[in-house]
Amino acid sequence: MSRKSFSLLLLSLLVLLAWGCSSGSGSAPRLLGINVQPLTAKVVVGETKQFTATGVFDDGSTREITNEVVWHSTDDTVASIDAQGLATGLKEGATALITATAGDITSDPPASLEVVSQENRLLSISVEPASAELQMGATLAFSATGTFMNGSRRDVTGEVTWTSSNPTVVAISNTPGSRGVAVGIAAGQAEITAGADDIVSEAAAVTVTNVSLVSLTVTPADPTLPLGEVQQFRATGTFSDDSTADMTKVVTWMSSNKVVADFSTEPGQEGLCTALAEGTTSITAISGSVISSPVTLQVTAATLDSLVIEPMTASLPVGTQAQFSATGHYSDGSTRDLTGQVQWLSGDEQVVAFSGGSPGLALGVAAGSAEVWASRNGVDSAHAAVTVTAATLEAIELSPAAPVVPVGGQLQLTAFGHYSDQSVVDITAQAGWNSADTSVATVSNAAGSRGLVTGLAAGSTTISATLEGVSGQQTLQVRDIEIASLAVTPSGASLPLGEQLQFTATATFTDGSQAQVNEQVTWHVGSDLVATISNAAGEKGLATAVGQGRTNVWCTSANGVASTPVELTVTSASLTSITIAPANPSVVVGALVNFTATGNYTDGSQVDLTAQVTWTSSDEAVATISNAAG
Repeated sequence: MSRKSFSLLLLSLLVLLAWGCSSGSGSAPRLLGINVQPLTAKVVVGETKQFTATGVFDDGSTREITNEVVWHSTDDTVASIDAQGLATGLKEGATALITATAGDITSDPPASLEVVSQENRLLSISVEPASAELQMGATLAFSATGTFMNGSRRDVTGEVTWTSSNPTVVAISNTPGSRGVAVGIAAGQAEITAGADDIVSEAAAVTVTNVSLVSLTVTPADPTLPLGEVQQFRATGTFSDDSTADMTKVVTWMSSNKVVADFSTEPGQEGLCTALAEGTTSITAISGSVISSPVTLQVTAATLDSLVIEPMTASLPVGTQAQFSATGHYSDGSTRDLTGQVQWLSGDEQVVAFSGGSPGLALGVAAGSAEVWASRNGVDSAHAAVTVTAATLEAIELSPAAPVVPVGGQLQLTAFGHYSDQSVVDITAQAGWNSADTSVATVSNAAGSRGLVTGLAAGSTTISATLEGVSGQQTLQVRDIEIASLAVTPSGASLPLGEQLQFTATATFTDGSQAQVNEQVTWHVGSDLVATISNAAGEKGLATAVGQGRTNVWCTSANGVASTPVELTVTSASLTSITIAPANPSVVVGALVNFTATGNYTDGSQVDLTAQVTWTSSDEAVATISNAAG
């Protein structure tokens, strides 16, 4: 045994012995898990990156244990790591996974460290949004984009240190899981900056307005949760000026029966509720004297029978990513999206690796083949086959062509990478985005919103996306137009109790053009005893039927335009059958077919259930079908 191996073994045994003795005496908590930060990082070849380890103990406490664990790199030729968690980049263009171990406990998920060339050295940092208004008590997520020596740009929100010039007015988090999230504390102004490697961004100006919180709405309404699973609740605040804001991270979450279900106290897990025992409990959100109407959480005794992951086959070039999803099937026939709750595993992490930064997101590390699968509570999914090719990126195409956006409006652009093996891959989330004239329009590099363009002033600018030295671009036109009218569809809809319906807002602008503006308007319902409607990002306009009756649904824009209300009727109808369309399609090998599922109810109504049903294929060797969101 080498001296290095003996030293690592001795350290691990001493750490385990120390914790084991303490636990046995009852005088100290027992180590349950280890979290490593950062979960995803890049390091210039020849330079270092510091990792930290936080221990999670059986009494609910946490503390830093960086110097008490044994650090490990999956490939010491790519990156080495010393006993203090300091990693050194050795081989550019490759990725190593970093773990920390104490006794028989190893950090999960592993951290991903990519070694880059000197050309990828950080040159500057930009912060988005550049200016913002924030209500007292509301939150706003800032993002930071790094520009590197080779001209590439990427999201560094989780890697920078955030600073507020006036934390008594605006506080901003540096806690893992909520980095860059600002909270309005008091009326006034503050400047937000982001810094890393002695580089500091220009300041973003934040004004906290003196408006008061009027009400809180909790979503989802009255969910059902299997024992042991988790439910993410969200709180939307409505203020005295009729504006709304996501309050999930700043409200106090309450469960009326903590024996049945209770909320996490971990930073970054606000609103995350765990089912502990069979029964019901009322969930409320509280901010000061404002308390939401309660929603009822029912915890069932259903157990996880199986896990289904999608896709079952995937091919991706080295350096690109593929998104997998996991659906849990329970003993009571129910299903749940468990993408964020399962453990993602790869049969060969030198070929395909999962990182904790985004659940289910697989990275092609090197050319070859590997199997991947998901596991939860002793239940494993079937293994999916992933092929990583050596194809090189040849061109990038941006969509839509000739994009147009109004001043103050937003538009999502998509980047498609064309590779040497003729494959086309959506690289929107991996490319670095840039606007040639940020006074006309900005484009986001933040995780979850990459390629999202915001029009600031009338004019034109070139929007580009760059990856691996290859760029694609489109000319964006920003027009000085405002919303003249709003129309909501569908009108006169009927929705069975417990089901959901997506409403759509279409704006007509002052120049006669039209666009869908679901995410840019505020949604309202006449009675939240009949239905609730979401104003959460990505779910705006999604109505949930909570009680029999009729209510109106409408939306309003920032410039004061309101749509004509449409009526929504909630019935007690039950589902009798599901119709799939198209009925008997034919498709060439490698092509896609989009199916829809329509629910037929006892009152004769029909509801699109495409996103709510679980899709299956009788022979996955012939065709697979996705249950992934979107």
